[in-house]
Amino acid sequence: GFVPSGGQLAALRADAPLQFVSREHWLGVDLGPRREVLLRAGRFALPYGLRGNEHPMWVRSVTRTDGAFQQQHGVALSRTAGSYRTEWMAVLGNYQTGPDLYRERGYAGYYEHRVRDDVAVGVSSLLTRAQGDLYQSRRRPLTRQAHGLFARVVVAPPVVLMAQADLVARRAQGRDAERGVVAMLQAELRVARGFRLLPALELHQARLGHEGPNAGAWLSMLLFPYAHIETRLDLVARSVATPVGRQLGGTTLLSLHVYL
Repeated sequence: GFVPSGGQLAALRADAPLQFVSREHWLGVDLGPRREVLLRAGRFALPYGLRGNEHPMWVRSVTRTDGAFQQQHGVALSRTAGSYRTEWMAVLGNYQTGPDLYRERGYAGYYEHRVRDDVAVGVSSLLTRAQGDLYQSRRRPLTRQAHGLFARVVVAPPVVLMAQADLVARRAQGRDAERGVVAMLQAELRVARGFRLLPALELHQARLGHEGPNAGAWLSMLLFPYAHIETRLDLVARSVATPVGRQLGGTTLLSLHVYL
């Protein structure tokens, strides 16, 4: 696709006036007697935690695993068999941006086990290291970690609960490690055929022992008027702790998704 601006992390040519972007491109091969194993190489989303379209949520933006522009190049092996599914990726860096010192290298992966037909729990782990921090334009080696739990529970056929909680840490060379937590709880309610509500709560403590936690509330409304078409309205309110007090803010996003 293409964007007029803001897509440097996925742009094929970041200096072009109209940025053509490729978020995912990979080649894979099915393995195993039942093709339950997939080996792939290319650029794709990091296998970590719950996947969802709410990429600005803190559980995705803080861990840098959102599906908008933070995909990485690498090699991954996944398997789905019986009561579990798992995927682990060797992260080689984002080769659609540079210079090389900003490319993160390490691993990311998850393991999810279906306890019952209506309950699944999982663990995620991520560790990367780069010679600089692209987001803060610092040329200082940076190590990032995220480790946590996630779960999905079918309360009743029209109601599903999803939760994720992670410990996150980052350490720049010459500085003390910063440790924090991030979590979210989301419900998916099937109100009527083709109409769903997704209320959610989220928390983010940037540094343990410092200013209070950030809090957010989401209300997402999804309408599927026809096959392969989705309209979505997201209402987000957030309270963010700062050294000078709390700041309140809100976001409204209306989107249209058309699928082939």
